Amino acid sequence: MQRIDRDGNYTAFPGVTVIAGIGDKHISFWQSVYHFLSQSELICKYYKPLPYESYHMTTCNLYTKEQHPNDWPAIITRKRSFLQKIHAVLSEMLLTPKVSIDYISIPEVLQLYVSLPAEQEELIKAIAREFELEEYVPTSFHITLAYEYNPIVDQEAYDAIKNECANLLHICQKEGNIILDCPKLSFFNSMEKFIPWDGRANPFIEHTTNQAGFFRTPQLSSFVDTISSCFSCKFF
Repeated sequence: MQRIDRDGNYTAFPGVTVIAGIGDKHISFWQSVYHFLSQSELICKYYKPLPYESYHMTTCNLYTKEQHPNDWPAIITRKRSFLQKIHAVLSEMLLTPKVSIDYISIPEVLQLYVSLPAEQEELIKAIAREFELEEYVPTSFHITLAYEYNPIVDQEAYDAIKNECANLLHICQKEGNIILDCPKLSFFNSMEKFIPWDGRANPFIEHTTNQAGFFRTPQLSSFVDTISSCFSCKFF
């Protein structure tokens, strides 16, 4: 599966992960990063900037359809109890990662590589270790800003993009330490949006209650069942 097509459109790429979102503390900074990327004709010729709302640092990779093509989304249904436990532990964790931006990586993906205090990194690994997921913690923490859709094939273009990224890195490092949100269990359907999730209802299954598909949400289904029960008790 590809995250982006050759026309620069982000494609369906569903999965579940644990991420620390950018939060609100440095929102103007992240908006300026997005503005820099989206206004750069050179970068946009080769990369499609992600919306800044999607920016995040992954703390533990979990499941994607790419990894489980023949077992999707059933694997998420089977793992719900496990995922709910992860959500519960994360909800009690008082960790707001404090990152500093070290460098920018290209070409296939434009990413900010970051470092965080050793004690915070160890806490992230300790939680993963509790669920036997330590091997799924990224070896290097990063924040993805854009994916390449038009391959860079000549050295001149590559060097020009490196210079552009050097300008962006200068802006980023002036910000100093950056506070992120607490890590949360999240799901995604593409790289453009990551949604916090409690691990309960499988978000990759469309819920319907009849063949006509008139009622399409669990809430409506529950409401109908309640009304039916009331009428049954009163009149029969």
